[in-house]
Amino acid sequence: MFIWLLPPFRQYKGGFFLYFLFIAITPLSAAIALYYFKLYPVSTYAISAASMIIAVQYHKDKKMLTGLIIMIILAPLIFYLNHAEFDIWVNIVLRCIVISYFFYFLLEYMYNKKAINFYFIILIVFEISTVLKMVTVLINVHTGVLYYHLTTIFELLICPYFIIYNIETSPRLKL
Repeated sequence: MFIWLLPPFRQYKGGFFLYFLFIAITPLSAAIALYYFKLYPVSTYAISAASMIIAVQYHKDKKMLTGLIIMIILAPLIFYLNHAEFDIWVNIVLRCIVISYFFYFLLEYMYNKKAINFYFIILIVFEISTVLKMVTVLINVHTGVLYYHLTTIFELLICPYFIIYNIETSPRLKL
């Protein structure tokens, strides 16, 4: 997953820098939280998902109130409960909120620029794959593990797109 350390550099001043930074540091944070605090890695991913809401809100209008409220409420609850299934559900809900923001950005771009920016489509596909990964882990552990690894490979294949492109340089299709 070290490849995900590269997109934040490309996204700086031209994309969702904070969003990609959270994607990059979450696996390391999860390993540290597991080793030192005995927290389930999915707990760290839930906190990261709340951080991603803050990042996309900041990108939208420089206001982060909703994301901060979610973080303030959920962080103590997640750390106190330290229950993997609860954390996965929280993560799914928060990632769906992130997907809705990306859909909003895509529709706004289409309306204002009369074009489709593939950057948002790839972001939406990436987030949907992450949500589906968590859903399959919840529903069926045996196929969930296989699907988890397959979607991880898929996400690694998506990563070079964000190393090469940001919002400004991403391919567009005129409407």
